Amino acid sequence: MLTNDDIKKMKKVFATKDDINGIKGYIKKFDNKIDKVEKNLNGKIDNIAVKLGDKIDNLNKSMVNMAKDVGEIFKIVSDKSQDHEERITKIEEKVFSPTSTF
Repeated sequence: MLTNDDIKKMKKVFATKDDINGIKGYIKKFDNKIDKVEKNLNGKIDNIAVKLGDKIDNLNKSMVNMAKDVGEIFKIVSDKSQDHEERITKIEEKVFSPTSTF
């Protein structure tokens, strides 16, 4: 037969109903904290994603504008180069023509 001393010893070794309920309450509190942290992190991640998307959009726009500028510069250089070619051709025609005299 079990004595009161035996029950006290068993309570020290095994978890009681009150111990288990206390652990359940602790786990619920811990779960709530985890949920709050998760929501907080998700909000921050979403915020970072929006900011990063904006930065990428701005970078893309800048690159498009730079490409347009480079295209315009190449056109100017090409036009100047063509003009120089025409001038050199005219000079060569005058200098190396059969009727030219030095």
